[in-house]
Amino acid sequence: MVGAFIAGAVMDAEWVDQQQVDGLRHDVLLAIMPVFFLSTGLRTNWQVGGAAVFLTAAVLLVASVAGKLIGLRLAGRLLRWQPGESSLIG
Repeated sequence: MVGAFIAGAVMDAEWVDQQQVDGLRHDVLLAIMPVFFLSTGLRTNWQVGGAAVFLTAAVLLVASVAGKLIGLRLAGRLLRWQPGESSLIG
């Protein structure tokens, strides 16, 4: 995946047909991505770390969601968005 990212970052956009790239992206999202996440989920070892891992993951999840919402609210105030628009975007 890193090699594909680097190739996409250094290639000139005029070298490829955008419609073909969009079609490939559609196929990858429908077929390959679910298989990747399925195989990753099947290899998950739930015994590693016990409750401390789940507690840490929950704290990190709450912190990331709160940080995103707070950042968007600040951006909404600075950019004078309509009330509630920043929460909708978040």
